[in-house]
Amino acid sequence: MMSSHSEQGEEKSRGFSLDDELKSLDGENLYKLVQNLIRKNPEVHRLVLEWFKEKAEASSVVEEVATLNDELLMEYWEKAEYIISEFNEYGGGPEEEEVEAYHWLNEISELIEAGNISSDAKLEFFDCAFVEYDMENSGFEDALMDIFFAICETKEEWEYLVAKLAKRPSDWRRKLIMRIQKNYLCL
Repeated sequence: MMSSHSEQGEEKSRGFSLDDELKSLDGENLYKLVQNLIRKNPEVHRLVLEWFKEKAEASSVVEEVATLNDELLMEYWEKAEYIISEFNEYGGGPEEEEVEAYHWLNEISELIEAGNISSDAKLEFFDCAFVEYDMENSGFEDALMDIFFAICETKEEWEYLVAKLAKRPSDWRRKLIMRIQKNYLCL
């Protein structure tokens, strides 16, 4: 007697083939399929962006890679932000959520290291990330500051970071601002 799994496999080989069906889709129906998958599972959005990024990197289309990196930066931040926000609210949280948040922060760090993120996206990231950073109750502040330092490349970006830090003065922030001005803004 044949197992149920084997029977299904034979039916697939004689009837429906997902590969064949996907290959037969025209552009409009493929678009509808992807939109439907994204609507049902938001994680698909990130996976599609990463797929396009790999494709663009393989073809060396720098402008496309930069645009995708901008999108991925905010996508990864949304994942981390959700957890960091909860940690800020409660002064901490479950270890598995902490691990997940660090995973997304690491994805951001790797994206920064790879380069090709626009200044506009970096400044938007600062605006979003400083909402959580300024609450100073999550335990992720050091990791965020490491990312802030890593993401800055231009004078404008360093000045923007200084302005964000200056909005909530403290001795530590003043010292940090002076360090930035000395090491990154003095030519």
